[in-house]
Amino acid sequence: RSGKSYRVESYALEPLPEKAVVDKNIAEVEIVGEAVTRSIRQAKPKAKYAAVAVAGPGVIDKRITLDGGLSDDDMRSTIQVDGESYLGMPVDEVNLDFLVLGPNEKEIERSDVLLVAARKEMVESRVTAVEMSNLKTRVVDVEKYALENAFVMMTQSDPEISEVETLALVEVCATTTTMYVLGNAKTSIAHIVFTR
Repeated sequence: RSGKSYRVESYALEPLPEKAVVDKNIAEVEIVGEAVTRSIRQAKPKAKYAAVAVAGPGVIDKRITLDGGLSDDDMRSTIQVDGESYLGMPVDEVNLDFLVLGPNEKEIERSDVLLVAARKEMVESRVTAVEMSNLKTRVVDVEKYALENAFVMMTQSDPEISEVETLALVEVCATTTTMYVLGNAKTSIAHIVFTR
């Protein structure tokens, strides 16, 4: 944190060989872990903990409706029991979490819940790669939600950005270009992917 805003203290870039990461999945954990280690040596961050993000076809997010007034533990139990019907895959194959969004518009006695799941091997490969550099993973987020939060934080902390402006982040990669658009400082992002 720097005043009311944030700043980057240090960073590093480390190239990866082709096929080390395929469709946002780590295919070569050891190679990626070595690259993270070299990056840490270059950047010399003060942090001892890391946040990683999952993305791609192994991540599912779905809005569901559950009975209102349930405790977090009761919601978690309900999701564990009915998870396969929501996700289309066995619950024991994924790491999942949820966020209560609020009352359902049509049935106010029920709650809208954002359910997010990522394949376990996707999470484990990221945690393993980071831990090879002697950092501990404290947060596993979903890439699009992490970007959304960063966009919102940026609009709130930069006096030069008006609340009615539309912002775009363009990520240019070797085989894809992804554009994220945030309009009117609202917390929803249009996510457009162009592939070669």
